[in-house]
Amino acid sequence: MTSNNQKDVELQRFVENYDLLVAHGVGPSLIRTRVFNELDFPKVKITDDHKSSSLAHARLMRHDELSSVNDSLSRKLMSYILNHHKVVQVFEMNTSRLQKIELSIANEVSSQGGIGMVSYYPKIPTNVNLIPDVLHPVEVVDVKEGVKAIVVASRRDYYKTFHLDKSDIKDGVLQDVRDVQNVSAKGMVSEIALDVLVLDYNRERLELRLSKAKGISGKYRDKFQAKLAAFARRHLSGKLGYPYDFLPKVRPLYFLESDNGLVSRLDFLTDEGIERTEKSRGDRKDIRKAEYHKNGANSIGYAFQGFGIRKVWSFERQGGKYKLSLDILGNANLLRKGNQPIDHIFLLDCFSDSDYNFLLNQVIPS
Repeated sequence: MTSNNQKDVELQRFVENYDLLVAHGVGPSLIRTRVFNELDFPKVKITDDHKSSSLAHARLMRHDELSSVNDSLSRKLMSYILNHHKVVQVFEMNTSRLQKIELSIANEVSSQGGIGMVSYYPKIPTNVNLIPDVLHPVEVVDVKEGVKAIVVASRRDYYKTFHLDKSDIKDGVLQDVRDVQNVSAKGMVSEIALDVLVLDYNRERLELRLSKAKGISGKYRDKFQAKLAAFARRHLSGKLGYPYDFLPKVRPLYFLESDNGLVSRLDFLTDEGIERTEKSRGDRKDIRKAEYHKNGANSIGYAFQGFGIRKVWSFERQGGKYKLSLDILGNANLLRKGNQPIDHIFLLDCFSDSDYNFLLNQVIPS
């Protein structure tokens, strides 16, 4: 193959990688800041087409340089799939039980003819019902020494609320409602979901990472979490045990300030048993520093029982500024019933293993 032909192959691969990033849900902002800026591509104006500009730069690169960029894009895509917007459950599990799950799943993957994630997704048939809603593994990934991730795919059906502008509604539908600006509508969503099982031999634990943590209501989230846990149990041929309880972490996260995190929401019961939620708009302010919050907390001697918290950390690196968010979502009945556990946590905005591990270490230190 001539050098020109090799370059053409890499250019085609570059386009496919870019399209895969978009198809897997990597938004324009993340593509700029967490992908191409970190690869030292020239920054593109917001008003310009990012894909065309990036492809123009790729055409100027040597074959070996472009090949290296394509390898990096593939790794970044995989990292995004493994870490972004996850609802996480953590189970203590010894090495032999982890190995049993790994061997069983590896056998199932090989029996499917080694179907890979890229070939499976996002080439979705026009008829989405052709995709099974039964969870099945599509790829086993070596994350690092002693840690393996198993990507599990299925069709996911659920009702979702869509927020529409009035201009999106057909004439006549809202003719009697003059002052409506925005409209909500509920509809069925059918989509491919890629969930993740992480076998961490180093820490002797199993992590179940449910994808698309944002946008799924609690009812359906519980349903999909249960399916993922059932999948793991089937390959273990036994019970998983009790998941890690995140409820005791709410108050420590609130009071800890040395981690440079910002508390943007707190759900709690006052000493009188009144249920309260205090939050800042857009995760921009720390509610602990607001006068109304400090006055109220001081008046009760900070004697509240927390059952939910959202904490946000801001970073700046080569690609630009970004945030990571940790969310514990419980409800007051957990406390009223005698400290019932919160068995899952939301780890949001992560693009890399280091992002994800930073958040998880806030509640389960390594």
